[in-house]
Amino acid sequence: MSIYKRNKIYWVQINIPGESTPLRRSSKSTKRRDAERLERDLKNKLEENQSRGLRGLPPRRVFDDALEKYLASGLAPPSMTSHIKQLAIVMQGVAMEESAIIEAASRAKTLWLDAGLKPATVNRRLSVLQRVLNIAYREWRWTTAPLADYVAPLRVSEKGTERHVYLSKEQVHGYFSRVENPVAQKAFFALVLSGLRVGELLKLDKGNWTGAAIRLDAKQKGKRPRSIPIPEYAHELFEELPFAISYRGLSYWMEKVRGEDDVRIHDLRHTFASWLVDDPTIPMALVRDLLGHSSISVTNRYSHIRNERSSAIEGALPILNIKQTQKQTQS
Repeated sequence: MSIYKRNKIYWVQINIPGESTPLRRSSKSTKRRDAERLERDLKNKLEENQSRGLRGLPPRRVFDDALEKYLASGLAPPSMTSHIKQLAIVMQGVAMEESAIIEAASRAKTLWLDAGLKPATVNRRLSVLQRVLNIAYREWRWTTAPLADYVAPLRVSEKGTERHVYLSKEQVHGYFSRVENPVAQKAFFALVLSGLRVGELLKLDKGNWTGAAIRLDAKQKGKRPRSIPIPEYAHELFEELPFAISYRGLSYWMEKVRGEDDVRIHDLRHTFASWLVDDPTIPMALVRDLLGHSSISVTNRYSHIRNERSSAIEGALPILNIKQTQKQTQS
């Protein structure tokens, strides 16, 4: 066993007999005594699991174990980093058992709502919890029941809370012209002209670019393969892939150029969608396919934009003589 520092934080490392990879845990503290306490707890846990193994029982695991393995697998999208950090705090030491997960998740939900977090933010954090629990059950066989099913009912209704921030062409040029990093600037233009999720954009490589369109397989969030045509004038944005920048780098530049405006990176995807929906000649089914939505119901969140085109609707309807009909009815 050993205790060491990494960026002023104490860590504990324990070599487990028969395992090639040592067990590492962060004490999340700058105090050595907290690391020593963690070391004792881990030692007791290992001894307990060894005893359970001798009795033919599965090891007793806590959510920390699952979250660490999830992060090590590389499956966690960069956009979820902040949610994962908050989840690690509220779920620390929680046993991978039905009652413990339900109690901790319910407590976390109440805590976040009381702190003023929006329903969408709370649901994203609960979604991360569900994802980790699903993998622990289906792939790692750590639990005998799908614990994620107990988290689903805790989700908060987002009805009437959808975010509707759509940028104009002038706003796009205004924000992007202030981005001094050329890679970040190209990435922002690429996002607003492709509708890609930021995680999808950062995973692009040369194999995704056909010379005229972006092609994605079914491994993405929507589980649908898709091809996104790119305007010819913007082809240069995708000629050098992958983009040599991280999600944190893009977030830095977005925060720097937006000032006091409530604009986020994901709003570039919403903006792309709004430009498409604003054209009544483009079917909503095509918008769905370009965005990679799992169903048309998800795409319909933008339908109000098309409904607001009163001039187009007026042109499609026949001219009826309402006053003449009213006079005939009265007589």
